[in-house]
Amino acid sequence: MGPTRLTTARLLLRPTVVSDAGRAFDIQSDWNVTRMLRMARFPPDQEDIRRWFADHRSEWRAGEAYRFGVECAGKFIGLVDIDEICAGWGDLGYWFERASWGHGYALEAAPQLFTLPSTKWGSLGFAPVMPRIMQRPDACSSDSDFATLIQRG
Repeated sequence: MGPTRLTTARLLLRPTVVSDAGRAFDIQSDWNVTRMLRMARFPPDQEDIRRWFADHRSEWRAGEAYRFGVECAGKFIGLVDIDEICAGWGDLGYWFERASWGHGYALEAAPQLFTLPSTKWGSLGFAPVMPRIMQRPDACSSDSDFATLIQRG
């Protein structure tokens, strides 16, 4: 499966590119964003973020991670991904600029990753959760409720 673009009513999800690193640095310079990320350091290091973004394409080709930049009205506002894919399991993650919190962007973006035409998605360990979320979008009133639902399955 090669990189692809996905759209929702409000968002464009597209494979990340190295040039996203500058905006990602700005977003992760907000402690309230970075403190929610399990592997990010604070304050962020621009070169570390650039190297991380530079590695995304090879992770995609290897089937280790699928990372999408999320744009709203043409502006990069965050990232949604499936990473640490190994032995049929992967982690769903996301982060957004703080100005975008509370708008339901994670709830809108994350299920799109499971619409990709690939047999890999059906074999990942969290896939059974997504049909329930997509059938009942009212089950989550916020991004944090969505994360809790994903964790509980």
